[in-house]
Parts: sequence; structure tokens; C-alpha cells
Amino acid sequence: MRKGSTVLGSLGVACAQATLLILPLFAAAAVVNELTFTARPLYAAEETPTPAVTPSSEEEAAQRAALERRRSLVEAVLGKGALPAKPSRSARRVVKPTKVIHTRATWYGPGFHGRRTASGERFNRNAMTLASRHLPFGTRVRVVNPHTGRSVVARVNDRGPFRGGYTADLSQALARRIGLGGSGAVRLEILPKGQ
Repeated sequence: MRKGSTVLGSLGVACAQATLLILPLFAAAAVVNELTFTARPLYAAEETPTPAVTPSSEEEAAQRAALERRRSLVEAVLGKGALPAKPSRSARRVVKPTKVIHTRATWYGPGFHGRRTASGERFNRNAMTLASRHLPFGTRVRVVNPHTGRSVVARVNDRGPFRGGYTADLSQALARRIGLGGSGAVRLEILPKGQ
């Protein structure tokens, strides 16, 4: 503390500095919230909502421009990549699985990185792969975490897990991508060949 200052004065300066650091994050969070959630008007009990009117092409263009301005503002504040990228048309196409398995899975990685898998290739803990005792090598599987809703398409390249109650061993990167820490429930959607 400087000579002549009080503890409360120093605390006030520290609070002001913390506020200056946190305030932009709240503003960015408000913009992200506005981008992801649509506001719904509240109606009184006796009022009825007016029927939806389809916007004209000029209004749609104005709305898209406003959305792009908000997106660029969020990226300017939080950095590029803070918002999810717009899905491409090919990414929107959903392939129907041939079989769905609800099971528990765990992940493995650090001790096995670089070693040979049962299929003969080298294990890469950063690749989107998984081990299964029953599925053939090369089978493409959409792994879904039902708690987070995240999903990733992975490929079977190893055998395991050799613990009871588990059907899949995920690579470390795959587990992180779907938000699985340790072990937990997953849904395995076996995709048709060629997809």
C-alpha cells in the first residue's frame, strides 16, 4: 500500500480493475445469448398472439446482415472461432445408422500412443478412433454423448475394452470432442458401409 492510502481504497481500485476486465465478457455473452436464443414475447391472459407474417426478402436480408454484424462483433471481442462455424450443406445431411447400441464407454490414450493396435496400425490418441471387441475393423461409428448431445464419427481400429460393462474404448481426442471425462454412457450408431 502506498503511504496515506487505506485498505478500503486499495480494495476499491482492485474492484474497478476487475470490473474493467469482466465487463467486456458480459457484453460478449449477451451478444452470444442473443444469437443463440430467440426472444419470445410474453402475452397477457386475454391477448392472443398475432399470426406469424413471413418476412419479405428485403427484411430477411436486413436480418441476415444484422446477424453477421453481431457475429463479427463477438469474434472481435472473444476471438476468431468463438462461435461455431456455419454448417455446410453436406454437413447437414444425416446418415441413418444400421444399428444403435446404448452402452458405457471409457477412453484410453497416453500409455498406448504410438503402439500397434490389433488392426496393425499405430495408435494415435489424437485421432477419431475407438476400440471394440465385437465390431469389425474399419467400421464407421457415430459416437454420441447423450448428456451433452455432441457426436463424432469415428473408425474402429483396435480391440477392447477388456473390462466388464464397457463396449467401447474411445481415443483421448474422441472422448474430449464429445465431452466424456473418464467413463460414461454413450450411444454408438453403426453407419452403413461407404458413408
